[in-house]
Amino acid sequence: LWLAEQFASDLQKAFPNLRIKAVSSNKLLGLYGQEIAVPAFGFPDDPATHHLHDAIVIIVSHSGGTFAPFSCSNLLQSQTKNIFVVTSEWDTQIGKQLRAMDALENEKEV
Repeated sequence: LWLAEQFASDLQKAFPNLRIKAVSSNKLLGLYGQEIAVPAFGFPDDPATHHLHDAIVIIVSHSGGTFAPFSCSNLLQSQTKNIFVVTSEWDTQIGKQLRAMDALENEKEV
C-alpha cells in the first residue's frame, strides 16, 4: 500500500487536476463488497462519495493472488473496464483474471 500511496502522491503533483486516490483493498471491500457497508472509522470516504464508473483503477499487489486485491478486481469489473494490475510477476492469478476479462471484451467487439 505504501508504494501505491507514494505513486498516487507523485501522480497528483504531476497532474493536479486529476482526482487520484490510494485506497486499501480491505476498505473497498468493506464499503462496496457487502450488502451492508462496514464503516471504516477515520476513513472519510463512503459509497456515496465514490463514482467509480469508468474510473482508471491500478491494483497493486505483491503476490497477485491474495484475497483482498483479487476480490476488488472482481468487484470493480461491474463499474469499470479500465483495471490494471502491478504485481511482482507477470503470471499471477489476478493477472490471468484481468487478461481473461480483456479477451471476453475483445470477443464482444468482433
